[in-house]
Amino acid sequence: MDAYSGLYIADRPVAIFENYISPEVLTIFREMDKIVDDQERAYLYLATAQTIKDRLNVMGYSLKRVKEEFDSSKSKLYTEEEEQLKRWQERIEEGYKDWSRLVPTLGYRELEEKVEVLRETTFEEWVSAYAEILSNRIVTRPGLYTEETFPYKEEIAGLSPLIRYIITDNHYLAYTFPHNDIRSFLRVALEECPNDSIVAQDLTELVVAGYYKPDEPVCENAIQSLAADYSVNGRIVILGEGSSDIEILDRSLRLLFPHL
Repeated sequence: MDAYSGLYIADRPVAIFENYISPEVLTIFREMDKIVDDQERAYLYLATAQTIKDRLNVMGYSLKRVKEEFDSSKSKLYTEEEEQLKRWQERIEEGYKDWSRLVPTLGYRELEEKVEVLRETTFEEWVSAYAEILSNRIVTRPGLYTEETFPYKEEIAGLSPLIRYIITDNHYLAYTFPHNDIRSFLRVALEECPNDSIVAQDLTELVVAGYYKPDEPVCENAIQSLAADYSVNGRIVILGEGSSDIEILDRSLRLLFPHL
């Protein structure tokens, strides 16, 4: 039986996973965040946006790093989309009727708009776009241009090309973002989000379907499974000169940053 797990920011779904949860997403939570209600059959991890941002920063997902990853991924994506548009245009110039008749369709116009968005937009504009999407609760519309008579075309007509691209050209993410690691997307999505907003990973369906046990330490297991493969997923080690330094640091960190 298929079961789905959703990641939410301020009650807005930002990622949906089928029959599993992304291990990378689970690294932003801790077992202390887990909420278990056997009576209501609810199983999820909850933390505030500020807590998740703090954890991402500690893991190295600063805006500077995310911007570098974004620029590299966007450049690669732009090259791919531009090459696809050129192939389409070449077919038209060569007289392929099947290609020529598609020029006025939504699919062709979408590709032109994608190329322009990827060429012209900046990282800062993407951050602002996510803030607008979340604050105005703009709904994602997967497969926007798959049909010539798209039912939402009037609804999205007033949106900017960038926001149209973000809410439609997506896969497991509700909103598009050029990235290599989903945590980079989350860092950007949370940047303009109120600090007290709730970030939630709901695993209720997966528990009910038997993929996980109600008391299973899902986050801790995910962190352990990833730690051997990539240093950013491992525990951070702080070195001290002696046992007294270590004891002071340990107590201070537990007092000041218990959520980390």
